Amino acid sequence: MSISHIAVVQVPVSSLQRALHFYQDALGLTPSAESKTTSGAPAFALFDFGTARSSLHLQEEQETQYTGQGNMIMLEVKPGTDVGSLLERVINSDGTIRYREVSGDWLRIGLADPDQNFLELLVPR
Repeated sequence: MSISHIAVVQVPVSSLQRALHFYQDALGLTPSAESKTTSGAPAFALFDFGTARSSLHLQEEQETQYTGQGNMIMLEVKPGTDVGSLLERVINSDGTIRYREVSGDWLRIGLADPDQNFLELLVPR
């Protein structure tokens, strides 16, 4: 196979500030780059995942009727994470919890960010 990994996942958001609050404060991701809207270019934030060479790119869409439906981002949660506290932060950051289910060695938690982008947290049991 010629492809080694996913380099970037780009997610459209209606408000970069609101998305930053959710992804940074609720999920604990640290932005590696951020840009404000300049000369017509959209504002964005980039989150890197350490040595995994993968990035999450949030891009503010000015003229959007985006519903967030049809995509999914799966994020593996570090062992030992206080999941109850994490979910409380999700709710306090305008996110919603859609489901919790056990699947083999994983607890799978479905979430939606404030723009209704779908995420699934994979929590090792």
